[in-house]
Amino acid sequence: MDSCGRTVGRRAWLRARPAASMGHGLVTAAVALLSIVGFALGVGQAAAQDTADSTVTILSPAFAETFAVGTSDVTLLVEVVGHTGAWQYRVDSGFDGSGLGGGTEVASGASATLTGLSAGVHTVYVALVDDGGEILVPAVSASATFLIGAELHEFAYSVPAGLSLFSAALAPYGLSTSDDAVRLITTDSVMRASHLIRLGSTVVISLQGGVFQTAVGRDGHIRFGDDFEVQPGHGYVVNFLDPIDFTMLGTPHGVSVGETLTAPSADPGAWAFAVAGDVPDMDLLPAGATMRVRNVDTGKSIPAVLTPDGRFVASFVDPNRRPVVADGDLVRFEFVSADGYVLGSRAERRLTVEDTRLASLAANFSTRPTGARLLQNYPNPFNPETWIPFELDAAADVSVRVYGLAGELVRRIDLGAREAGYHVSRDASAYWDGRNATGETVAGGVYLYELIAGDRRDVRRLVVLK
Repeated sequence: MDSCGRTVGRRAWLRARPAASMGHGLVTAAVALLSIVGFALGVGQAAAQDTADSTVTILSPAFAETFAVGTSDVTLLVEVVGHTGAWQYRVDSGFDGSGLGGGTEVASGASATLTGLSAGVHTVYVALVDDGGEILVPAVSASATFLIGAELHEFAYSVPAGLSLFSAALAPYGLSTSDDAVRLITTDSVMRASHLIRLGSTVVISLQGGVFQTAVGRDGHIRFGDDFEVQPGHGYVVNFLDPIDFTMLGTPHGVSVGETLTAPSADPGAWAFAVAGDVPDMDLLPAGATMRVRNVDTGKSIPAVLTPDGRFVASFVDPNRRPVVADGDLVRFEFVSADGYVLGSRAERRLTVEDTRLASLAANFSTRPTGARLLQNYPNPFNPETWIPFELDAAADVSVRVYGLAGELVRRIDLGAREAGYHVSRDASAYWDGRNATGETVAGGVYLYELIAGDRRDVRRLVVLK
């Protein structure tokens, strides 16, 4: 990923209004942070008006304009077209979604003064209102971000298609693509994974702390994973489907990034890959169950993070940029109980060319057991007691029978009615104390045990030690 950084001056893509004095040598920032905000029609709001020909433009302060230390008052000039009524402004707080604007009202053609400003970054919001002080519908609004007593720098990125490493070179206030197709304003100088997803990355993977955080995006929005913070100076895996140039505007954070994080000179293959999806029927899993994702072709397994809302996310990453997946690899999704049992519900997917291009796979599957199934008793071999876990795909009356190798019935354990799910914990499994029906301790050796759930049966072997 090629990149360069410098203190900003004004650039053509700003489309900014004439700049004020730079004051005390502070450098005027260069980025377009204009955003048009849509307001929803609220209960009791006036009927929609024809605002197609109405515009409002902030002339001063200019976008990302810097004022000298100690400045507390800034003149607010706006240009209104196609509207003869008033407009309102608010500082550092946007307008509500509908109804009364709640800002300071100014007559059309008049100016205002923003007072009581402190050092730092501020955003002024303006919106056209009707005679009752309500936001026009559709809304006509604008915003501009400016600074007092601060210096902004810009850092230009040229990101290739495919997987690469990204690091925030600045504590960012805004991001913009070279053609202004995307303009983003960060909140409180905090960049998040969603900003990179909005720019077009299909995945963002944090490499910090030995535990990967992952966000999987589609169509500019996070679909799976968390919207975690992208901290300046740290490394993050990104995957853009097409090359992209964008600029970051912000303040230095004390860590020099320069060009130390760059994309490989040649495509090394898929050295990072995220898997995520929906897992319905989470309530059927036993308490403490975990999920793991396994690439059957490479033998590599990784744990997945399961969320209470039935979603999971996990990432394969090789920091040395060696391939972790390839087209056609078989990926298996398994659930493991707290006691280490691989549960019967699992799914498999073959990776396609499109999956590796997206550097991610979205998979949905159910946790419901596929039948009535015995699991291996534990401990095994055992003396003198053991627990016999099982799975049910439907509610049933359950019993477990233990037989000798000659077929003679040794012990019958009636469990009664059981719900569908995984009965694998000690308090849910069948318990056998190693005694026969008359209470005598059985001899050592191999025995058969059978699950009977309604009209379904399953048989396994166990070993009694003496």
